[in-house]
Amino acid sequence: MVVICLYADDTLIFGTNLQEMDKTKNFLSAKLSMKDMGQEDVNLEIKIIRNDDGMLLTQSHYKERVLE
Repeated sequence: MVVICLYADDTLIFGTNLQEMDKTKNFLSAKLSMKDMGQEDVNLEIKIIRNDDGMLLTQSHYKERVLE
């Protein structure tokens, strides 16, 4: 599975199969002007934490900033 998230001119691509993700990125880059910025740490105020079990998405840092 490959998931493509779009927001304005930002794209986030993730999935369960690295080869399929690479094929998707290659297909899109052949059609569109795009850069691979590597692994994302924060996207749209959502922090992405990776570990051996998978991923955790959190907005705790954003909530703390809003409360300050």
